Amino acid sequence: MPPPSTPFLQKYAPKAFSDLVFANDKQEAIVRTWAHNASLQPLLFHGPPGIGKTSVAKVCANELYGGMHSSNVKHFSADEGITTPVLRDLFDEFAGSAPLPTDQAAHRLMIIDEVESLKRGVQKSVKGLLDKYSSNCHFIFTTNEIKKIDSAVENRCHVIEFVPPDAGKWLPRIKYVLEAEKVRASSDEKWRMFVAQRNGNGRNLLRELEQYVYGAEEYEAKSSSTVRKR
Repeated sequence: MPPPSTPFLQKYAPKAFSDLVFANDKQEAIVRTWAHNASLQPLLFHGPPGIGKTSVAKVCANELYGGMHSSNVKHFSADEGITTPVLRDLFDEFAGSAPLPTDQAAHRLMIIDEVESLKRGVQKSVKGLLDKYSSNCHFIFTTNEIKKIDSAVENRCHVIEFVPPDAGKWLPRIKYVLEAEKVRASSDEKWRMFVAQRNGNGRNLLRELEQYVYGAEEYEAKSSSTVRKR
């Protein structure tokens, strides 16, 4: 079977909270409440790569503005090449501007991924920028390494740790994808093993589900614990 025209990472990217797989109900309730109340408390998501931090941030954008395409949403990944003047200009230009009326939004939203990549001196400037703009702009930061985040930034955020959900929590989403692709799932226990072997990494799960569904030759060699049925 030829590969899909739209990769699964894009095709099945979460659009709503019901598409997300949270580790526990408390974590889900905190994020839902933040989005539904349009809270101005900055969020800091931390956890290993592929665990769903950015996906949750994007769903928050969907809830607040109807999508990442909104002119009131700015999303970028930090890197060590960003200087304090460059970051200050980004904040001043975006967070310092009134929201455009397209979404009937009261505030804008800035999502910064991998904020630990910012040099320590640049991170220190984030503290002042949050103090200046957090009353009129939403902020969501993500990091793979919480220990590298300046304490002044961390203290200004509601910090949420992302851990791998239990394998059973992934089953409804996996079955949804398989049903959408018209592929019959094997036993739940096999899919629990499938998830456990990938440590709850959502990106890897979707990539390997795509291989499973589209019969990549290397899949069976890599995963003897899963039996593909059509």
